[in-house]
Amino acid sequence: MANRDHLQLLRKSIDDWNGWFDRYADRQKVDLSMADLSERDLCDVNLRASNLRGISLRSSNLSRANLRGADLTMANLSKAFLAGANLNEACLRMVNLGGASLGSTTLRHADLRGSNLIDSDFRSADLKFADLGLANLEKPISMWPSSPALTWCGQSPRRSARSGQISAGPTSAKPIFRGPTSANPQPPGSMRSAPTFAKPRWTSATSAGPIWWGPTFSVPVCWERIWWEPT
Repeated sequence: MANRDHLQLLRKSIDDWNGWFDRYADRQKVDLSMADLSERDLCDVNLRASNLRGISLRSSNLSRANLRGADLTMANLSKAFLAGANLNEACLRMVNLGGASLGSTTLRHADLRGSNLIDSDFRSADLKFADLGLANLEKPISMWPSSPALTWCGQSPRRSARSGQISAGPTSAKPIFRGPTSANPQPPGSMRSAPTFAKPRWTSATSAGPIWWGPTFSVPVCWERIWWEPT
């Protein structure tokens, strides 16, 4: 359970909390496990390496928060705003991120296994070496990275073009980029040609017939699923 003194100080003021954290956090482990901090403004909060297991941060503002190395196992972050937050090396196993906004968030080496990512927004997020094994990707996710640095580790999720079901991809696979589907979609300018580290090697079928993603892009019939593999 959460340390009452820690919880009281955090609810008082973010500035007071961060000042205390900078002085004492290395000597005293922060414990906010199972706390309810839903719908709160926690912008710029420092919770690095803290125990946040089971915490509720539903609809909270965590923009630019430092959550590096924090343990957020089974936390509720549904509809939370995490733009620009540092979640590098954080444990996010079985976390509810449904509808969360993670634009420009860094999640390098983060563990997202078993998490709910339905309707989450990862535009420009850095997920290099993040583990999304068995994550729930039942609905499309916005994942237009600012650079082709996204890497999937462990069991990489793949969506079947025919059934829409998720299955585990190969562990060596490079990223899936997901974008909107339309009758005549246009990829963003930065994605009109293949990144230098890989070329697409994916064949699938849609209602319009099979699509082959060659070394360079032509405008595809369906711009929802791209599976990158190393050259």
